[in-house]
Amino acid sequence: MKATTYTDPERIQHWEATTYTNPDGTRSEIFLEGGARIGPMVFLESGAWIGRGAVIGRGAWIGRGAGIGGGAVIGYNVEILAGAWIGGGAVIGAGVCVGRYAVIEFEARIGFGALIGAKAVIGEGVRIDDYAEVGVGCELLAGSTA
Repeated sequence: MKATTYTDPERIQHWEATTYTNPDGTRSEIFLEGGARIGPMVFLESGAWIGRGAVIGRGAWIGRGAGIGGGAVIGYNVEILAGAWIGGGAVIGAGVCVGRYAVIEFEARIGFGALIGAKAVIGEGVRIDDYAEVGVGCELLAGSTA
């Protein structure tokens, strides 16, 4: 079974639906691009998208329909809730929680233990410090820091 990406239908052939077995034995239908690395004890809910070369650290939780762009690095014990999208090349530090439908654009860096509120938008290349909190619906544009 093949599936589409978020924005680039030219890449359809690179995404494949696959069944992933979670640590508790439950199974999820996810979309996986080649070369992604998924660490131990990672939970992936159905509909999650994992891009080429993405790395997901131990104990992470990726919610239903959330997307991880190619080359993104997700630290250990990170929670990415339903519908959130992490851009290619983004780095998410350990212990971060990304709220529902939040968007973290390309090359953004999120520090250890930060909290990103639901529907927040973190612009391209933005740096978020350790333990920072970005409120629900906030937008940080490219070139800003928090």
